[in-house]
Amino acid sequence: MRFFSFILLATFALMLAACKEQPNPSTTVLPKDTNINQNIAGSTTRQEEGGDARLYTNTSQPSNSPSSFFDESEWVGTWKWDQSTKNDISTIKIMNIKEGKLFFSLNAYHVTNPTSDEGHNGELADETAVLIGNEATYKNGKYDFELRMLIVDHHLIVMTKGKESPFGAFAEVDGRYSKVLENSQASNKTSDISKVQKSSDSIIGDMLKEQSFSVKFESLGDCEFVSTIEKKEDYKDQPHFYVNTSDTVSELKYELEWPAFLDSISAVSFRDVNGDGMKDIIVIVNFMTGAGQMGAIPFSKVLIFKQTESGFAEDKVIEKKARKGVPYRILSVQDVMIGLKTDLKDSVTNAWIRLQTGEYTTGSNDLTAPTLVIKESTGDTVLFSLDSGYSSIKESTERGKISEIVSGRATTSYEEMIYKEGDYELSFYLINNSDLYVSDNGKSHLGQNVYVKGIYSLKK
Repeated sequence: MRFFSFILLATFALMLAACKEQPNPSTTVLPKDTNINQNIAGSTTRQEEGGDARLYTNTSQPSNSPSSFFDESEWVGTWKWDQSTKNDISTIKIMNIKEGKLFFSLNAYHVTNPTSDEGHNGELADETAVLIGNEATYKNGKYDFELRMLIVDHHLIVMTKGKESPFGAFAEVDGRYSKVLENSQASNKTSDISKVQKSSDSIIGDMLKEQSFSVKFESLGDCEFVSTIEKKEDYKDQPHFYVNTSDTVSELKYELEWPAFLDSISAVSFRDVNGDGMKDIIVIVNFMTGAGQMGAIPFSKVLIFKQTESGFAEDKVIEKKARKGVPYRILSVQDVMIGLKTDLKDSVTNAWIRLQTGEYTTGSNDLTAPTLVIKESTGDTVLFSLDSGYSSIKESTERGKISEIVSGRATTSYEEMIYKEGDYELSFYLINNSDLYVSDNGKSHLGQNVYVKGIYSLKK
């Protein structure tokens, strides 16, 4: 009898031990070095063709385990879409969190015509999302639209789904957002400069709030990245970039290879560009020369600061590879990442292949406005049609004269495409994959008083 009781006790003990080892099926246990490109609390990422890794979360279970508890102060503030450019902007402002509800506003804008700044704009103003664990969900029944937000590695991840978007047909909001450094935070950093180590640099210029972020670097920990503009008497304003830690302010030094006028700091992103597992800093600065037929069109300078164990240093070799990998005049962060993976001998061909087909216009609604249709772009050939005209009567509702190229075929000449017919020559230059600059050699072909020179943008 005692032997039988002993067997029962031993069996019970083994069953109890097995239960303790069995993980909770509703909780995902992650290794310490899990990042956005790995599973995150039931989430997965998908690399879209020609794009960035986007986060998609399994919605079968809410993330309500104790490991999902959050720091409210990390949520509250203004967040900017990491892929924002001069023509594509998305910002989220989280005002406060109370009783499981997150109060926020979101604004998204997409410029379809850079000449007139016309585009699609959408806004969610003073909306409320339900917060469960580390994930906030907003639903809009009018649009059958759902927006979800979560904090991952000090970044805000945004995902949407639904039949219709409240932001317009082309404005995007999905992806990663970085917190914008508030003016009060920048003032505190500046006032503390006298207290930090002697090796610190002084902050020069006026801070650009929209291009300054809180970020966590592997070698330095929690930091503030600050962009400033130093005004110059010759109008050649100079951008400065700083990384602020808890006790030092370090300016990121770089070299400009040409004199030019600053147009904008169009993008800042924190990406691993060399595969060492540490976030590097990508900055896209746009300049204008003011000279020549394209002097008023900005061109992008790429700055890449590679992270090391002791800080950051400009890497001109990687910059050169990124810039030459995509021969657009104006770059996005996505273009930079594509350029880093592109063989130089294929860069021009690949760039023209990515040119979108469709109808391109100059944005003008008057009767002289030309229309360009890109029918096909194979990399070494562009098939197109072009028509233009003018009205001799100002009040006329019809063109007085129309000239056209019905079936044009342009071929590669270095980085541009050239169409020739007799002594007439038409040139196409890539601004990006949906904007072109077109000019001709001034020879009479389309008719007197008919002009086609200018910036053409894809009509969407």
